[in-house]
Amino acid sequence: PGWIPYQIFLFGTLGIAFVAAAAAAINHLVDYRIDFLMLRTQQRPLPKGKVKPVQVLIFAISLASLGTVILLFFVNVLTAALTLLSLLGYA
Repeated sequence: PGWIPYQIFLFGTLGIAFVAAAAAAINHLVDYRIDFLMLRTQQRPLPKGKVKPVQVLIFAISLASLGTVILLFFVNVLTAALTLLSLLGYA
């Protein structure tokens, strides 16, 4: 009952946000060839050539790692595992 401790709320939100951002980056990486063909998505950084696929992959791995570490150390193992599984399921 009551509110969760602010530290768990803060670090939980931050860790989940980092892992969700990693999932979005991986999604853009997977779809960049299709994005190049679609008028609506041609201006995104990957199809436009502003960033390279390897840069996006490094960025995504960094975000996912940082988010998972935050969740492991400041929230709990279950939250970290479920968030990482959601990344794998989405990406």
